[in-house]
Amino acid sequence: MNIQTVIANLLNTIEGKEKMLESFRGREGIVAKTMAGVLEINLIELNNILNDCMAVREADIVKALEMKELKRQNSEYGWMVSPDRMGQ
Repeated sequence: MNIQTVIANLLNTIEGKEKMLESFRGREGIVAKTMAGVLEINLIELNNILNDCMAVREADIVKALEMKELKRQNSEYGWMVSPDRMGQ
């Protein structure tokens, strides 16, 4: 499992919980109101987790790009300073 899968699963879960919340809103009775309250709290937490996962994914992308650039720079530098690589 990777971060993209976790994000996709969270998005599906959030969508399902939002639909469930809509089914409880406007209903009378303590059970419906309690369920709506629990779902609202749960959605807040799921969205916080989703935001954290997206931040991790973005950090991974930035780190991968930085590593790619560093490898490119090291490769170019190696050609400049190594006579063996320069064919001399």
